[in-house]
Amino acid sequence: MKKKMLTQDVVYPHPVRRVWTALTRSSELAQWLLPNNFVASVGHRFTFTSNADQGWSGIVECEVVEVIPYKRLSYTWCADPRSPAMLITFTLEPDVKGTHLHLAQTAHSTIGWQAEVIREALPSLHLSLGGPPTMSRFFRIMVDAEALTKALFEFVTDPYAPSRNERPVVQELHTFAPEMIEVLENMILDGVDERRYIDEYIHAVFGPISA
Repeated sequence: MKKKMLTQDVVYPHPVRRVWTALTRSSELAQWLLPNNFVASVGHRFTFTSNADQGWSGIVECEVVEVIPYKRLSYTWCADPRSPAMLITFTLEPDVKGTHLHLAQTAHSTIGWQAEVIREALPSLHLSLGGPPTMSRFFRIMVDAEALTKALFEFVTDPYAPSRNERPVVQELHTFAPEMIEVLENMILDGVDERRYIDEYIHAVFGPISA
């Protein structure tokens, strides 16, 4: 049977050791992906747990198959015992901007919603790595959360780079919160197309917005 594969590449503005920790420390993995009992040891069997839904138990059965510290991590992923497991591989390399992460998801059958679970979690990994950016209190109290969320969602989903970068909101963020631009650009690379991820990011950055 021919294997199916999805790949994704992201650059994080953090050293390799920091990104590796986010991928391999159970408590941090739970923050950006799912609750788990992961241990970075070849042969270790572990589970991710989510909310049960439409006949699904909410349990993902996994097994660690490769650990090369600070370079590569692989484990199987099986959310449906009736289907073959998918193989998840994270490869890390130093980059002039921090760390280049290559994600490969390989399966012996059609790759469906299981693959999207990890791909859609990658924007949350940005927050887990660096936490909310710092910014002036003046900028915080001037923000209209609803309007900002709408503007940033339009920025992330705009297919035309020139017009996207000319938006007024981008110019303001370059001045008051430049760290946010890099996260948003990575969301574009990650293919974020649901507003809820922008909502979550705005909430994580600003918390309750008030004067």
